[in-house]
Amino acid sequence: MRHPLMALILVSFTLSACATVRDSRFNPFNWFGQSREEAVAAAEDGEVNTLIPRRASIFRDNDMGEYVGVPMEEVRALSVERVPGGALIRATALAAKQGAYDLRLVPDEDAEPDMLSYQLLGIYNPDVRRVGTEASREFTVATRVTDQDLEGIRTIWVSARTNARSVRR
Repeated sequence: MRHPLMALILVSFTLSACATVRDSRFNPFNWFGQSREEAVAAAEDGEVNTLIPRRASIFRDNDMGEYVGVPMEEVRALSVERVPGGALIRATALAAKQGAYDLRLVPDEDAEPDMLSYQLLGIYNPDVRRVGTEASREFTVATRVTDQDLEGIRTIWVSARTNARSVRR
């Protein structure tokens, strides 16, 4: 009678400690918290109409070979997931209209030393003019960072045209 009672008490204490491990820093799922939405200051040069292409002609291709993405409309979600040797930064974007492609998280070089900052950019197809439903304009993009890149980083920041999201460690 005495041994089963001691085993039951020991198991109950062990199970009650699981809640504290779940919320502690030892759990790798807690290394980065939930994302928060933050406001972005409006552009100083006025409102930009994303439906009007920035290049002079739709028949001439960009022969420079460099990425010519424009900011996506909104960052819907941001998560950081641990992977072997680093982390995977995943952002869900909402485009202003249908026809967006080649979305990228482009690093912002002017960030603070303890922050990883990215711009959520994409290219719009000039032949597509439909806005469509939100579900048809939602995209997910991800980038991988190494443990060396994350060393000393406290905040990961992803910005779009109308908002930004950040995750803190």
